[in-house]
Amino acid sequence: MSERIHALAQHLLGKASVEECSLEELQHLTKRYPYFAPAQFLLLQKLKETGSPDADAQQRKAVLYFHDPLQFDHFLSAESYDVDEDFAVENLAEKEYSADEMIATPAFSTSAESSENVAEEFEENDQGGILITEKKEAAE
Repeated sequence: MSERIHALAQHLLGKASVEECSLEELQHLTKRYPYFAPAQFLLLQKLKETGSPDADAQQRKAVLYFHDPLQFDHFLSAESYDVDEDFAVENLAEKEYSADEMIATPAFSTSAESSENVAEEFEENDQGGILITEKKEAAE
């Protein structure tokens, strides 16, 4: 049986394997959380294990929750699974950044000078409306 399925049983239900899980327990879990894919996978494995006629219907339902329907059977039946950690780590850090590069210049300035420039752009008219005027260049 798949190590993945045993790992799911351990993490979700605290049982060492699917064999230790009861069918009723898994059915209750899938009814309570119908969109929780790992519960659907565990129920399917338990139904297959017991030879239930409902296994085919559960197979069609569970495959909908898996990202690649063509590899679903391999996911359930593969004896072991490995993660290529070196590949994952290399992809995370493709480029090294210095602290200066990570601290970018803010998109806006909060200085008093910029506030004055914004205030110069808008003036109130006699009726209380706002007129947008041309921005005045500061003389240096």
